[in-house]
Amino acid sequence: MFCRMTVSTRRIAAFLMTLMLFSGMFTACGTVAAPVGSSMGTSDTNAPQASSESASPVTTPEATASTDVASQPVPSPAEPVVRTDYAAFSPNELGRVPVIMFHKFAESFDEVKDKNYTCTFSQFDALLQTLYDADFRLVSMTDWLAGRIAVPAGKKPAVFTFDDGTASQFSLVDANGTLDINPDCAVAHMIAFAAAHPDFGLEGTFYLTLDMGENTFRGAGTLKERLDRLSALGLEAGSHTWGHVDFTAKGTAADIQAALGKNQQAYEKIDPAGMLRTLALPYGSRPKNKDNRPYLAAGEWEGTSYRHDGVLAVGAGPSPMVYDKRFDALYISRVRATGMVGAEADLDWWLSEAGAKTWYVSDGDPETIIVPQGGDENLDEAKSDGFRVVRYEPAVP
Repeated sequence: MFCRMTVSTRRIAAFLMTLMLFSGMFTACGTVAAPVGSSMGTSDTNAPQASSESASPVTTPEATASTDVASQPVPSPAEPVVRTDYAAFSPNELGRVPVIMFHKFAESFDEVKDKNYTCTFSQFDALLQTLYDADFRLVSMTDWLAGRIAVPAGKKPAVFTFDDGTASQFSLVDANGTLDINPDCAVAHMIAFAAAHPDFGLEGTFYLTLDMGENTFRGAGTLKERLDRLSALGLEAGSHTWGHVDFTAKGTAADIQAALGKNQQAYEKIDPAGMLRTLALPYGSRPKNKDNRPYLAAGEWEGTSYRHDGVLAVGAGPSPMVYDKRFDALYISRVRATGMVGAEADLDWWLSEAGAKTWYVSDGDPETIIVPQGGDENLDEAKSDGFRVVRYEPAVP
């Protein structure tokens, strides 16, 4: 008879051979977790189904048409697992990812100075909850650029970026001789939210203009102590150029390498082993001469080398995945966090207007790329090398 097994076939074979010694005959059949909505292998209609929340894939061993159990192949421990419930939560790992851009935070808006680039703390708290409720989970810039998204099945990755190194983003205070994180900074609000929602994550990259010196994250402690505390939280630092340079105006090879090499050199004085691995372009500016744009990714200035795995723009939409043909590592799209005045293509607009098929939805396995059948026309075969690509039949609407 046809059988499916959830335990080692060798163990089953040994057990069955023992039965044969006593009875001379046997009949055996195992079970396998059924796909969502099916009744395979059990008549118990209350049996639990595979959960789309779980990051642990469901194995589906191949069926066999032989009663000679001992002759069946033994699955290798390294054999890829295959879920059977993709249609239940519609993963799409060629969807887009919101790389969200923040600048300044405040208790309240200054109606004269603030418009698009300031976020109040209460607004930020509400945004964190909105993202969480919409099934977004934070991932680091490093992991995202590697294409290995470790969020649970059915969840969507988001990347936080912070430009300019302001005190409202992160700073320290002196609490009776102890350096504590300022409760009135964005990082403190992120820590509090992560404590209440551990699965949301605590990730972000802070883009520094180190010509600011000790005014970077201005507050108590030295700049080194501030950056060390930021790193201890698992948060990352990136380059925002030395001098907040507009590369449209200053775009020669020498201009670019000076602005980026000097910023890297300043960072190495604080952390000799450190490397600013990504760059956020001030104003989203690029040199007009396209031949000079590769210097945004790598170059050298006065003996200091720099290399950026990703170069970030200012707007104005969620980014394709790194193994998407449309992904450009030298100009990664970001979404601006909504400020005092909402605008088309800001974050609130995208969360409201984007359809469900816009977003990357994870299958829970960072080693796979899961796409619905017919949805892989933008898959870059070279960039996806090293991943296991799985195409599945989506649910019928």
